[in-house]
Amino acid sequence: MEIDVSQYPSRAKAGKASWCVDTRALVHKGKQEFFKTKAEAKVYAKHVAAEINPASSQAWDWTFKQLCDNYVAHVQKEYDDGEIKRSNMLEKKRHARCFVKLTLDNHKLSSQKVRDLTAGQIKLQLMNQLKKDRTIKTVKNIMGNVRLMFDHAIDSGCRNSNPALGVKAKGSKGAGKGLAVKPNPSMIANVISHMTPVWQLRAEFAATTGLRQGEQRALLWADLVDHDFKKVDVNKAIEHRAGVGNTKTPAGKRKVPLSPDVAKKMKELWMAEGRPTKGLVFPSRTGHVLSDSRFLPAIHAACDAAGVARIRWHDLRHYYASKLLQAFPGDWWTVTNLMGHESIKTTTEIYGHWLDDDARDAEVADKISKIF
Repeated sequence: MEIDVSQYPSRAKAGKASWCVDTRALVHKGKQEFFKTKAEAKVYAKHVAAEINPASSQAWDWTFKQLCDNYVAHVQKEYDDGEIKRSNMLEKKRHARCFVKLTLDNHKLSSQKVRDLTAGQIKLQLMNQLKKDRTIKTVKNIMGNVRLMFDHAIDSGCRNSNPALGVKAKGSKGAGKGLAVKPNPSMIANVISHMTPVWQLRAEFAATTGLRQGEQRALLWADLVDHDFKKVDVNKAIEHRAGVGNTKTPAGKRKVPLSPDVAKKMKELWMAEGRPTKGLVFPSRTGHVLSDSRFLPAIHAACDAAGVARIRWHDLRHYYASKLLQAFPGDWWTVTNLMGHESIKTTTEIYGHWLDDDARDAEVADKISKIF
């Protein structure tokens, strides 16, 4: 690669360095450098050309699959070194893989050269694929991590600019900032039905108790047996890298009624396990705490099998909230306590837009039994 050297006569007349090496169109954050003589400018241009010469880096020929694999390994190292949280690591990996699965000009993006992608192609082709069945907030999150992947591409010598900069995210408005999207009951049932038996019970339990993922992973048999499978004693949760700890807030400690159907299944599982008095209710295959990374693939696989848009495990908690609000319209105190929210304000801000005008009046356990 040869970089042009040009002279600015106006600068020469003013007695300033007039010979220019302009790298703005060649490298990320490039700039104009001025020299007094043409020889000095050429020497500098030669050094710059050597640094950005495609032949000097094998990464210049990387496909998007190669970039993704390299970036995923880079993100994993960031996590192993304690620089980022596990959730951040998993999100970066997921968004990178999501992006390279798209198609460009009817060909898989994964097989195309990283250096050839333009901002216009992202705007006109890739963004249309990303926004399908996604809220604008989700697309913004994906694009944020895609920009980081392109920054890594620049650092690796894949390309000299970031084509994702300035590309505006598109998507549906969803329910708005801080508001949960109300799950469709038949869709939830359909997704759960396409899970393996082990994951079906885990999902049914989450959908009928509203436990957070960390609370469910930390649940012990004693938390059910001591209440004769009529209630779930929520008193702990798995904290990031710290093992078993406190619930998200002090209000997270609560007792949640079990629906008769799920209570029966849990008791059958307990008996099949040899009536344990200790140990985890939902352990991994090795008997340890179930990894949080197992939940999203499990529910996504079920969504794909059911032929519906992908949802998160946390949407099962939203489903539980929708059923509570259906049973207790206007009874924010009951809903807040069963959800384990810190205040009624939290509950109303997240779920207030779901309320309808139907009034119901009965005991909590009876209501839970009817709606599930």
